[in-house]
Amino acid sequence: MIRVTIGESERAFSSRTTIDESWINQQIERRRRETGQDPCVRVHVELGSMDVTFASAACASQGGGSRALTSLESSLFALWQELELGGRALVGGRLIEFLKRAFSMAR
Repeated sequence: MIRVTIGESERAFSSRTTIDESWINQQIERRRRETGQDPCVRVHVELGSMDVTFASAACASQGGGSRALTSLESSLFALWQELELGGRALVGGRLIEFLKRAFSMAR
């Protein structure tokens, strides 16, 4: 299961086919229009041996976990960085790509 929180709205996705791309893009754009800034986006991935949470740059820091990442979690973290999801100018398409690839990695 992957939970995506955009601003105050949250959705859970159980597979690649359940990812609601229009919801993701609408939530990001609506909040951008309302505030003039990127929204806080949190993604909690709990798939197989992965149990990790990611946050966009707009989110207040909540601190990190104290355990070492598994190799799959490390790969997922590298993907988050590669798609520049922790930086400025959040792009919905990149977030959707991250979610799809996370499900693929969990196989």
